[in-house]
Amino acid sequence: MMLQTEVRIHSPTIEYPVHVGYNILGQLRSVLDSVRFPKHVVLITTEALHRTIFPAVGRALSEAGRSAAPCFVPEGDAAKSSDTYVRVLEQIAKTGRSGEAGILALGGGALGDLAGFVAGTLRRGVPYGILPTTLLSQVDSSIGGKVAINLREGKNLVGLFYQPAFVLSDVAFLKSLSPRQVSSGLAEVVKYALIADAEFLGFLEGKAESLLALDADTLVETVFRCVKIKAEVVGLDPYDQVAVKGIRARLNFGHTIGHAIEAAAGYDVITHGEAISVGMACAADLSRRMGLVEAMAVERTENALRRFHLPVRLPELKGGDGMLPPALGPILHHMKFDKKFSGAARRFVLLERIGKAAVSEKVPNEWVEEVLRARGAA
Repeated sequence: MMLQTEVRIHSPTIEYPVHVGYNILGQLRSVLDSVRFPKHVVLITTEALHRTIFPAVGRALSEAGRSAAPCFVPEGDAAKSSDTYVRVLEQIAKTGRSGEAGILALGGGALGDLAGFVAGTLRRGVPYGILPTTLLSQVDSSIGGKVAINLREGKNLVGLFYQPAFVLSDVAFLKSLSPRQVSSGLAEVVKYALIADAEFLGFLEGKAESLLALDADTLVETVFRCVKIKAEVVGLDPYDQVAVKGIRARLNFGHTIGHAIEAAAGYDVITHGEAISVGMACAADLSRRMGLVEAMAVERTENALRRFHLPVRLPELKGGDGMLPPALGPILHHMKFDKKFSGAARRFVLLERIGKAAVSEKVPNEWVEEVLRARGAA
């Protein structure tokens, strides 16, 4: 059994703990005290989570001697709009306690990104912690200090690096997720295996049913292994600056095309994980075309994603009834805003083999278009 563990995240500015376990909310007091978290807490969350998960969180905060003032934001990527960002700042400022408050994020990845950006820019930085409530946020977005908001032109175009004081990932929170949300999070889990650990991919393939059923022990081990991989990567490249070696850029496997699909389809029309799943299938196909992997690696990538009920083609995306696949033109347009594109260079994260990825420059544009058309772009 592996029902509790901890990973330390090292950055140039702070070292902080990521606690992973099942039913570990009772440890919140010791976690808050260990990092000297402020007594006044601004809780950024959604109304739905305030009804379902906050009662237990509220009791834990009260037992920890903290007062919590809720600040409600929309669900999904709507939380990361510039309008929401300004509204949250103004709401905090009106309390008159912005200088003595700590920010606590209770929610998924988009909400955590917003909360971190608020914390990093309020009074030039106030402490914040994260209670991630989705699988995607527990394995990925809560780790590494990247915080941002979206613009209409693309995702995460306004942001900074700002590390939390702590992350407490209680996999018991995941019981509230829909099957689609679970699958969406598993896309990032598969990504970690593909880019960094072939043995981990075998583990996931063998534990697919347990993961989809939210088996506690399997979840704790899976979240722990993903956090450990990301901790190692961000420790080597905390500010995503090693462009030539592409150390941290490897974490964006599938994201160049995936983010563009999200933007072209409309945020919250499809899930992040669904878009990234198609992006990873496209990136695996590009890897084959570049002569880096054999067709067998593409097939295994697709099979792993499908095992977790994830799409590998655009027509398989689960938007509203009758949703048309995003058109090729808008996808290519939004790809131009990807930070890995520099001048005429077209950098993609590709597979060198299952379990290892690297950044490849100047992938031919026509191959990108061919791959997207082959996978259903209109």
